[in-house]
Amino acid sequence: MFLSRAWMLLLTAVTAAAIAAVVLVQQVVEEDIDGQRRQQLHRDRADVELWLRLEARTRLDAIAPLAAHRIVRTTLASASAGKDIDGRSAEQLAETLRGLDRQLGELSSDLLFAVDRQGRIVVQLGGPKPPPGASLEAFPLVRRALEGYLRDDSWVYGEQVYRMVARPVIHEGRYVGAIVHGKANDARLAERLGKRLYGATLAFVWRDRVLASYTPPSEAAAVGTADLQASAASPRPEQPAGSGAEPTIQPFQDRAWMLRAPLVGAAAHAGAGYVLARPRYTVGSPLDFFERASDEDVAGLPWPMLVGGALGLFLLGMLWFWLERDRPLARMARAAEELARGEREKLPAPELPGRLRKIAERVNEGLERLAAEGGAKAARKPADLDELLGPAPSESGGYFGFASEAPPAPEPPAAQPAAPAA
Repeated sequence: MFLSRAWMLLLTAVTAAAIAAVVLVQQVVEEDIDGQRRQQLHRDRADVELWLRLEARTRLDAIAPLAAHRIVRTTLASASAGKDIDGRSAEQLAETLRGLDRQLGELSSDLLFAVDRQGRIVVQLGGPKPPPGASLEAFPLVRRALEGYLRDDSWVYGEQVYRMVARPVIHEGRYVGAIVHGKANDARLAERLGKRLYGATLAFVWRDRVLASYTPPSEAAAVGTADLQASAASPRPEQPAGSGAEPTIQPFQDRAWMLRAPLVGAAAHAGAGYVLARPRYTVGSPLDFFERASDEDVAGLPWPMLVGGALGLFLLGMLWFWLERDRPLARMARAAEELARGEREKLPAPELPGRLRKIAERVNEGLERLAAEGGAKAARKPADLDELLGPAPSESGGYFGFASEAPPAPEPPAAQPAAPAA
């Protein structure tokens, strides 16, 4: 049975190695996918930053007609010259800006300012109403625009986060003010950006509040709005705005990877930023590979080789069992039948392998012992009574000297032949 046992040992070792390999593959796959998800979050962050820059550049170009309109230029020039802007002029400026802004379509503002050369607000559209004489001169974005630069920034204004761009207004060769255009980081922006990230969850946050979020339907079970709110409210290591430090990626309840990054601009100093999340890929057991595999993956397996290899291994194992067990047993069974019929005197022990040979030798030893004991009994025959008591009496003697019946009369002697005459 050496081959059969060696074969079983080999199969057991291969099975154990296969199980160990599957477990290791499970861990490697999880670590590899987690690494890919973390890298993907960094790419998502780069995509968000790039899109925000491109969107700001697009709006700077889009608001050029607002800064070049005659009513805008003349009204801001008058305000910069120190002239009082009456209600009618201010309303005309507001209506002009509102009409031009509507023509921008999706790029129309959520917050719009027209400021004079000193940064004073002449007209504001959207947002909380400013106090009279309010100025935006302290904002770096406005200050640089009044110097003739095209700039973008992010603001927290009225408990809302805005993406701001500013463009100078030029009249008769002089800077007479600026147009400051803002778009809110709202649900529309979150959805637009989220759909570009293909499977990532995106949320705009301010301090511990979620301002707007987008969760793809396919990932809704992994990260939801409540999860984003919990993540925004959780303590986190603070990083100075503009420090250039790479945001860290943290696991969230073993269900997702989350990255929180500050917005570029002044809003970062007020705690404004955004959160990106992607679900973690976990394999509970090796059987999950089969559950997660698609029909195409299953159909792509080399089934002929797998089935043929399994069948070949099975037949090879059956061959070892037949050679080492079934065939010797059949030979021993035939020899036992021949022994029973008297065609042989003992089992062919030398022809049998392993334990069967020992069994046959024990049987042969038993047969030889029985044969020896039978010969000894045949040599010891029972004693003959005639030898012990002598010959039996004649029939006329009866038993113990008494006749059982009267003896028969003796026959008369035969007549003698007559002598011849002399």
